[in-house]
Parts: sequence; C-alpha cells; structure tokens
Amino acid sequence: MRMKQFIYLATALLIFGACSQDQADNGLPASGETVTVSLSLQPSDMRQVNLSDGSSSVAKVTRSVTALADAAEKVIDNLWVFEYVDGTYVRGQYLSTVDASNLNLDLSKATSANIYFVANVGEAAYKGKTLGTETAFKNYNLAITNEASITPSAGYLPMFGEAPGVAIPDYFKSGATVTLDYMVSRVDFSYTVTGNMSSGFVLKEARLIGVPRYMYPYINPENMDADDTNDTNFPTDTLTTQMFDREAIDVANATAGSLTFYLPDNRRGVGANTAATDAKLKAGLDNATAIQLIGYKDGDEITYNFYLGGDQFNDYNLKRNTKYTLTADLDGTSTGDLRVTKSQAANTYLLKPGRSVLIPVKRANQSDLGEQLADVSTGWTPVVLWRDNSALDIAVTDTGNGVMEVTASNATAEGNAVVYIKDGSDNVLWSWHVWVTNYDPQSENDMYNGFTFMDRNLGALNDTKSGAGALGLLYQWGRKDPFVGSSDVSSATLKTLYSGGSGSATFTSISTATPSGSANNLIVVIRNPDVFYYSSSSPYDWYLGSSTKRNDVLWGITKTVYDPCPAGWKVPPSSAFSSWDNPAYTWDTNGRSPSVANSWYPATGKRSSNGVGLSSVGTDGYYWSSTPNGTRGTYLYFEENSVTKDRVGDRAYGFSVRCVQEN
Repeated sequence: MRMKQFIYLATALLIFGACSQDQADNGLPASGETVTVSLSLQPSDMRQVNLSDGSSSVAKVTRSVTALADAAEKVIDNLWVFEYVDGTYVRGQYLSTVDASNLNLDLSKATSANIYFVANVGEAAYKGKTLGTETAFKNYNLAITNEASITPSAGYLPMFGEAPGVAIPDYFKSGATVTLDYMVSRVDFSYTVTGNMSSGFVLKEARLIGVPRYMYPYINPENMDADDTNDTNFPTDTLTTQMFDREAIDVANATAGSLTFYLPDNRRGVGANTAATDAKLKAGLDNATAIQLIGYKDGDEITYNFYLGGDQFNDYNLKRNTKYTLTADLDGTSTGDLRVTKSQAANTYLLKPGRSVLIPVKRANQSDLGEQLADVSTGWTPVVLWRDNSALDIAVTDTGNGVMEVTASNATAEGNAVVYIKDGSDNVLWSWHVWVTNYDPQSENDMYNGFTFMDRNLGALNDTKSGAGALGLLYQWGRKDPFVGSSDVSSATLKTLYSGGSGSATFTSISTATPSGSANNLIVVIRNPDVFYYSSSSPYDWYLGSSTKRNDVLWGITKTVYDPCPAGWKVPPSSAFSSWDNPAYTWDTNGRSPSVANSWYPATGKRSSNGVGLSSVGTDGYYWSSTPNGTRGTYLYFEENSVTKDRVGDRAYGFSVRCVQEN
C-alpha cells in the first residue's frame, strides 16, 4: 500500500503531462474531493499613460504585428487553471475554449485554496512542466524569443488572475467574478518627420531594444508601487534583455506613421534627471526598453531612441496592464538630443540569414585615400566579390542616400561574403565583410582580463569544439579584408570560395608580392581586397613597397578605419591576453581553452608572410592583437605544450582575430 501511495505522489508532481479540451477529463492528476463550480472571468481595463506633448491624428500602421481591435484584446481563451493548498499542488487543468461569462470548473474541495488563472499563453506554455509547489509556479517564466512569442496564442493578449485564500465551493455559490490583468503593456507610438528636418533624411526602419527574454505570469502582491499597481515577480537586476530584428518602414510611411507594440514588464527604475523635465535628456538606463527609429542622411545611419516608462524624461518602468501613448516629431539629427545617435561605420556587418542589412558607403571617404566620392548618393555600383558557402544567396542594391542594401535571401544558409563598391572605371573604392550568422555577440560573449570577448573567431559559423565551423577567417596585421583559412580542423586545405552573389562557380584568390615601386601599398590593397599580399624579404610587411616606412596606426587601442571587427567591437590590444600563460590553459583536440570563461580558441594555423601557404592547422593557434612591436605585430600564440601571450610576428602573416567590445 505504501508503494502505491509513493507512486501516486510522484506522478502528481508531473502535473502537466497530458491535456485535453475537456476540463472535466483533462488527464492531469488531482487530489481531494472534486466539486464543480461556476464563475465568470473578465479582463481589467488598462491604465493609461500619455507620454506625448499632444495628440496625433496619424493612423497608418506600418508593422506586420498590428494592433488588435478592442474586442480581440478582451478575448479570454486557452485557459490554464491551477489550485494550490498549503503551498502544494492540488489540481491543474487546461481549457482550449472558454465561455468567460459562464465558466464551469472542477476544483478540489478546500477551506483555503489559492487558484491561479493564466489565459492566452497556449497549451505548450505549461504542458509537461513540473510545478508541484506553489513557489515553483510563482517563479515560473515564459521564454520570449521574438515579438510574436509575446502573444503566443493566435495573437491574443496573455492575462493573469487569481482567487487567493478561497473556500471551495462556498466562494462560488453566489457567483464569483475573477478579473484578469493583461500580462503585457500596449504601446501606441506615432511619429512625424517634420518640415524642419534637413533635406535628404530618409526614415528606413524600426526596432525594439531592451526587451526581456522572459515574461513572468505571477504578480507578487507584496511588491506594491507607490501608485498601488503590482510589480511582477521577475528579478530586475539579473533579467537579461534582447533586441529584435529591424523591421522595414514602408516608403509610403517614411514621413509619418504609427507603430503598435505589446511588451512585457521591464521595470528598470528611474534615472538621474530628477530635476529636469526635458525629453531630450531621456538617454536610457541599462536594459531599459526603447523603440528605435532608424534613418539615413548623407551616408550616416541615425537612430532615434524613445525610452518607455512613466514619463518622458526620467522613468524607465514599463508596466504590464498599461497602455502608453507616445507621439514624436523628428525635427533634427543633432546628437545634442541624447536620444539621437549616429552609428559607427564598420568594415564588417552581421546579417541574419534571410534578412537584409543597410551599409552606409561613406566609409570610402574616411581612409588615407581621402574623398573618393564627392556625393555618396551617386557614382558607385555595388558588387558581390566572393562567398565561402555556395548556398548563400547574396544580393546588393543601391537604395539611394549613400546606402547599400545587402540581402541574404536563403533563410537557412550561414557563411561569409565580401561585397564592394566600384566607380565607373571599375576601381574598388571600398569593400566590406558580411558575416551571415544567427550569432548575437551582445548575448553570447566571454569576459576576462577586463575585456568582453566574442565567444568565437571573427567569421566563424559557430563555437563548436573541434568543428571546422569554429575556425573563422584570417587577417593580415592592419588590414580590414578577410581571407579564408582551412576547411578542416587538422589539415591545411584552403576553404573553397564562390564567385558573385549566387551559384557554385568557384572563385580563385590571387596572390602576389608587394609592388616594389610603391612607397606604400595601402591604396593597392584597398583596390584589391581579394589579394593576399606578401613580401619575400624583411620585414615581410604587405604595406611596404620600395620604401622602408611602415604604418603602426593601421590598428590601434582606439578602433581605426581599417579595423575588421563589427561596429562596437575591435581587434584586442595585447593586454587582453594577459591571463594567458603557462599553465593557465587546457589543451583539447585541435584547439585549446583558457582557464577563464571556458572560451574555445581553435588552433587555426596561419598563412605565411613570405608566400601564401597555409600551415600548422590543428596544432598551433595564432591570434592578432592590435599592438605593434617594432616592424612587426604582436599576437597570442599557443601549441600543445606552451603559450606565448605577446609574441611578435611579420605583419604579412594571416592570423585569426577574436574581437573585443569597445569601451
């Protein structure tokens, strides 16, 4: 008999193993005498917060996730009901359809039970979850992976309600109504590009940043705000956030439009501007939620950040069950308004498969070559040079206003490509590395020696130990242009390149010695991003021709115009590898991991500085720093039995790069 009881109790902890549409026979284990009760459910009214200076008549909706009609917002469907007594699970059930005005439930008889209602989160939200204690239920969260997952059930709004400390069935005998609060806020955001805006500005995209990765259904009544609205149960200090993909704004709505968002709680507190009421000072707190509008002017990417909260200047508390109304006039591009930022130009852009990225071409005017384009909006043509995966389908177009759009149309293919712009004489004016990957360095990184490192090599497809996808690309010291390394973790076989934006025609990388008649080779390498230059004599520097003058500032402590890392990241200084020393590392097959952060550094080998051969793949690792040393560069070197954290080597070598975050 005791064994039978033990089996039953163990089964009861797996409370959500199978569900059906019939709440009277839902397959969920329950305990206690069953009673049937009747009640009604109703949604609460959202509190109103107006963050606008005035009303807006703009009615265009420019997003794929559009606002729900009033009736749809009030729908209560696919309902989970949980009953706990003395902190222990008693009964749970799922109803795929709900008559909110006359709901019949099977509950367990109790003198004091806590009943929780979670609507519109879908059956999968709790199915198969082990929540045998009330504490486990209260701490349970729902993952947010994209905007659609915030409203997972047919787009209806998630709701939560409770009936605490009730006697069953007495509480329901006279008819009971339970009010459900929305687990999300609604943000109605209208914008207008005013006549005061400088000519040439084009609004292109919108994006959400600072969105929590989890949504917590349970509301903790012990944490009350000053305005008597409940705080949610999530850990504000440790809850990580994410940014969603950019969403194109239709050309027809480039001067005025409206955006509607449904967002989870994100209560980040207040800033330091307690004495100011100027909206221009609302520059954000770490992980606070904001709406970004992104536009372009004269090749600059300009981002407007509108942080949400209880006011326009200092409050960053985005609260559930609240409707926020915000109108904005875009009337300038000055960064004197702290909400306005001009994104840094870069030579590498991360691009998710199946998506597009906009690249300002003004970088062609920012190098030692000086102004190559008198007007960045004309006089150039975009071209795809090579891809390292034949499945990549890369298209480049001139969108006007000094911007090139790069699209990776294959939604499953990852890899690398080099694109460039040329003038009417077919001269390459500048080239960019496009890193097609689902990798997000903001959330997947390692911290040590006071630096935040990417958790993989620049150009890597993954960080899988002993996998060829982790090898990434190779770079010469001071150059922005990538070169492929090995296609295998243990042999020196150059990875195959493919010509143009699509197809399987192979591309052959040309190799040549540095022209002897040039004082420096910088303009030549910019014109030829596919050529791996080397020297047959000391100091083995791709930059030098007949002159002995070298360039020590191509890379630096501060990110330079030739740095190959994406925006916000840079080649690390040699001090970033300060903790690497014997025996502060562990050797594994075809690579190594230092003792900090479990970072994986594959032994990628090198391309020679006095030729083009690839060697030492799978046995030795070479990672450039930005620090010069005499006529050479400094790098991290390792093999199975030793490591040198500040070795010096010829600048024409092709080594790996592991980017660090800019300060």
